[in-house]
Amino acid sequence: AIVRTEADSNNVLVAFAAVGGASQATTLELLSLSDLSGEPLTAERIAAQAAQVPHVLNPPDDASGSADYRKAMAQVLVGRALEDIANQFTTMQT
Repeated sequence: AIVRTEADSNNVLVAFAAVGGASQATTLELLSLSDLSGEPLTAERIAAQAAQVPHVLNPPDDASGSADYRKAMAQVLVGRALEDIANQFTTMQT
């Protein structure tokens, strides 16, 4: 998963995530993380947004993993990417 954000100070203005292998129709699924817009990137908001990821994906079942496994991994990876961004915000402010 790759997450791209635009921020003003500590607030997220726009956030998107790209997840590979998470859709039957495309190679890369682009997700809007609009619930993060306009607010600081807190641990609670990261967890809530990451929890929404599996609900918008339609990955295939195949030899590499079940659809449920792919959804769970997408949730974990998007959450980790958002945590990394939150840590960068913290580092930039100190």
